[in-house]
Amino acid sequence: MKVYVVIATELIEGIDEVDSIWFTEEDAYERVDRLESDETVNWDYYEVRAMEVHGKQHLKVISKVTEDNEGK
Repeated sequence: MKVYVVIATELIEGIDEVDSIWFTEEDAYERVDRLESDETVNWDYYEVRAMEVHGKQHLKVISKVTEDNEGK
């Protein structure tokens, strides 16, 4: 199964952070569009990366990351 990870990057500090994980590429790019139009965030750029996941363990990790990000 393939998922799409939105990565936010801050160039000066050299920080990459996973913003969110999506099951469709379209949803991931919609998230990037929302982030770019949000004036309260100050990341330099965003990137969507495809990631292959296998089995229930990976899906549990993805669910946990998604829940943690939604809590921010």
